[in-house]
Amino acid sequence: MWDRDPKTGLVYEKGIMGYHEVIADADTLKAQENYIFFKNNVPQPFDKPFPMREIDLEASLLGRVRRPPMMETTGYSCLNLLQRPTLMWIKPIEVGFQTDKVTDPEWPFLNRLASICAEAEVYPCTNGECEKNRKRLEGIVQHCEWKGFREWLIRAVSCQMSFAEVERYGQTFFHLTSAVVACHRLVYEYKTKAVGFGGEFIGKEGRVDSIGDIFAVLDMIYWAIVVESHTMHMSTVLEIRWSPEFVPIKVLAAAVDKAASSASQLGICPSRLWNLALVTERREADLPALVGLAACRPQELRHEKHEDCLAGYCRLTSVDSTKVEQLHKCEGRTVPEIANRCSSVKLFFDPMRLNDSMARQGGTVWSIQPPFEILPSGKPYVAISHVWSDGTGIGLGKVGEVNSCLFKYFTTLIGSIDHGCEGIWWDTISIPTELEARRKAIDEMHNNYRDAQYTLVHDEYLVNFAWAEDGSPCIALVLSAWLTRGWTALEFIMSGNVKVIFKEAGEGSKPIVKDMDKDILARDPSSCSRAHWIASQVLRRLRKPITNVSELLSVLKPRTTSWQRDKMIIAALLAGVEGVSYKEKEADITRAILDKLYKIEFPSLLHGLDTVTETGAWSWCPPLLYDMPAVAASDLFGAGSEIHSDYHTCVIGRDGVIAGCYRFAPLTKEDVQKNRIYPTSSHPKIVMKVKAALQNWRSCMLMRDDPEDRGPCLLVKALGEIQDDELEGRPMAIKYVGCVLELAEGASGTPNRTYHIWSFKMGLADDMREVDASDMFERPSWMPERFKSMDWLPNKVWIGNHPNSGHLLVARPCDKGVGHTALYTWKMSDELSFGLNQEPLLVVSSEGEVSTKFNTASITLQRVNTKHAWPPTSIPCAGRAVIHSKEADDKWNRELSKDLFELAHETRTYIYAALETEVLLPSKGRPYQGLWVCSRPSLIRYHPHQRCEVILLNHTEGPQISGVNITGYKENPRGDISFKFSFSRPNHNTGPALVQAEIRAFDFYEPNLKIWKSMDVVSWTEDAFDLVKADGHKWGYPQLMVFKFRRIPLSSLLPDLYKEGL
Repeated sequence: MWDRDPKTGLVYEKGIMGYHEVIADADTLKAQENYIFFKNNVPQPFDKPFPMREIDLEASLLGRVRRPPMMETTGYSCLNLLQRPTLMWIKPIEVGFQTDKVTDPEWPFLNRLASICAEAEVYPCTNGECEKNRKRLEGIVQHCEWKGFREWLIRAVSCQMSFAEVERYGQTFFHLTSAVVACHRLVYEYKTKAVGFGGEFIGKEGRVDSIGDIFAVLDMIYWAIVVESHTMHMSTVLEIRWSPEFVPIKVLAAAVDKAASSASQLGICPSRLWNLALVTERREADLPALVGLAACRPQELRHEKHEDCLAGYCRLTSVDSTKVEQLHKCEGRTVPEIANRCSSVKLFFDPMRLNDSMARQGGTVWSIQPPFEILPSGKPYVAISHVWSDGTGIGLGKVGEVNSCLFKYFTTLIGSIDHGCEGIWWDTISIPTELEARRKAIDEMHNNYRDAQYTLVHDEYLVNFAWAEDGSPCIALVLSAWLTRGWTALEFIMSGNVKVIFKEAGEGSKPIVKDMDKDILARDPSSCSRAHWIASQVLRRLRKPITNVSELLSVLKPRTTSWQRDKMIIAALLAGVEGVSYKEKEADITRAILDKLYKIEFPSLLHGLDTVTETGAWSWCPPLLYDMPAVAASDLFGAGSEIHSDYHTCVIGRDGVIAGCYRFAPLTKEDVQKNRIYPTSSHPKIVMKVKAALQNWRSCMLMRDDPEDRGPCLLVKALGEIQDDELEGRPMAIKYVGCVLELAEGASGTPNRTYHIWSFKMGLADDMREVDASDMFERPSWMPERFKSMDWLPNKVWIGNHPNSGHLLVARPCDKGVGHTALYTWKMSDELSFGLNQEPLLVVSSEGEVSTKFNTASITLQRVNTKHAWPPTSIPCAGRAVIHSKEADDKWNRELSKDLFELAHETRTYIYAALETEVLLPSKGRPYQGLWVCSRPSLIRYHPHQRCEVILLNHTEGPQISGVNITGYKENPRGDISFKFSFSRPNHNTGPALVQAEIRAFDFYEPNLKIWKSMDVVSWTEDAFDLVKADGHKWGYPQLMVFKFRRIPLSSLLPDLYKEGL
């Protein structure tokens, strides 16, 4: 975890805090402590998979009512308050719980969910309190085609809610919580595997049934875990955030399209609806619930004159409010004559008096009773927050003039709410005209809302909305023009107490004022509809203190202002930047805001734009604040949010360096060759920057918050470890390149790469050299020496898997330095001369760094983890395959092969294997064993020529030797057995007349078939022999075929190995 030194302004790494230090809420802390106790002390029952229940879709998932002797109640009449010593569901809460171990992944999703519900043994209950809770939940939980699951979920939650406080920290409570969370885990499994699912259900006797709205099932699961988090104080043990990716895209798209279509029919502005999706926790996945409640009030929630709006554009945001007639609250609204009379007797609040008051350091609050005076500081007043386009601003009138009916409307409402308030602050009449005074008043405007007794919200859309207790007023509030404006958002956030004007229910249009906290916002997700809770959390998050740049963006980015520069000023005011001025450059304001808040979420770095500098400080930062994506804060964890937030937050230093801890995956050459990585931006500079970085792909990494995410990620460069003794775990330095997308590899859509969680700093000095990204994770400095040593490499003959030809390398200690190994290639000639090339192909250091005489960055040596083999090497098996796992390797528990390594070139990767020492050295019983060079005629017909290849003579069972191609060519590739030698005497001590030789060659009549043909042995010793065929033309080859074999002296190639063999 990272933080910033308040004195120096520089980032530093702090220790990981325990939950006692992080969780402030006492109930949540107690739940966490008790959960950990039971998790560590109660045995887990999942020793075999659950059976697939043979039930139909219409069947109940509740257990049969029974009271076994071993399941005694604890004193309450709730049947689900049972001690379950043999079925203690703690494990499903943990991250390590795997639903594919307890339910067969081949089953349909609904059958797996039904098995989890049935195994949890949630019983019907007639307890009075439980029934009261159940009936209330029946009225607020959305309906679903799968009635049995809805019944089960409501019963589990309603009984939990009735538990006494002391019972909420026992194992019976955790059992029900875990049963609900197991449903959540099942959905998470499908997300991590990138596997979709539908509404199919296999019933009794194999009958296939289905439900159409699978989204409703998933929404109920989410509702339940939100209740667990907020109502049951279980937020700290959920551990997994819910995002839109939890829902299969096919299911999500159908539900969202249906919601958007319904919203269009209801006349809801698409721009306001989709702006709302930007600030909800699950983004677009929350729209169906919101639109569902909006459909209950179709006429009042309709947005007039928004027919031509689009999802990304609302045409009314560009309306010039200075051209709007001032609003009348008398009958003049509908009768022009009355409006004219009212306008002729306007009230006048002299702006000159405001100028004088500001010059004397006075205020700008007017009294609500005549004669209208500017009140001295400290007098209680009400601040008006309104939408100018409704006509509550100056409009076409003169500065200081307002319709008397409009002013009376506000003062009457103020008097009916609080008789103690003496004044009103209303920007229509409270902003001075003198230039300096006006600037000062605007700079301090937000403080007027902070210091008011309360803020009174006026929006014609809300004023005409009839109050109801069903949560719909909260929906109206988040869809109102008032909440979409930048200045009103600032006013709302700064206000301590907010009251909103609605219309009284019933006939007429009498206004009614409702308190935001007491009347409008939902207090508990278990006592309101999903839509009401979603809207309430949007409003509640807006009022939380802003401590993070991403929070600021989520508040302001969906808002609009008449002037774009106003949004920068508003952002600075909300961030607490002092002395911000309209004269300052937007880039300077951006840096001031980043410096003030200094924390930011990873998704806000995915801007895909040019940065203020190319390297070094601020090289990750775009020029303008609003170029960064907004991130909605998560409210799933409730009071336990503190324990999750800091691990997903970056810290910005005053010097422009940013630090955090996220997941990294080194790129491979295939990523570049197959064009899997491409920029999100189409700007030519950004495209060129990404392409240029990919040219040195070895230093490139993908950086993500969630490794299973398939959206945009960062492309960064590895600059090596940061050598600082005060830092733990050696964080790495990285360089920002840009925002990119990764093309999916494979049908499942999941990336075939390993992500490593690592601390980093970005934006350090620009003189740092790029390093190999894979080495950062394969051989970090803190890794045990046994994983970094290269003493396994020398004194071996290595064969590479080059197509057909094979490739031989000899590893010998190198005089370049202690621990260095040189890898030499072989050279041979048609005259049977052989040896090693004078210059090594490459040199490998003890740290695994590779250098070549051609290009130091062209080849990378990588060790092979034998734990990726299947079956494991400990299991005797006829064959094995290497599995490229997507999981990060356990750096402390790897099994690195000493006989395999990979050489990654620019174009491809070759795997090298060490030839077994036993077959390289001759012995008394096996005198011909070892490597031989063979001068032989080519087996390519009608192209006669001699060529040299390396053959391994290997003694097999009985008096026979096989000749295996170690090198070769297309028609006679490496690995083929080309020769067989048989002896009439078992001791092999014989002359050529008693040796039978065969060669495997193409058949004359079947050109694609190789058959064994006999050869004449003309000489035979332990170091040299010749084979001939005088009638080769019968095979389609030259008349005289000669094969000359000469032993390769291992003593000159690998003297150390030869001595050991002797």
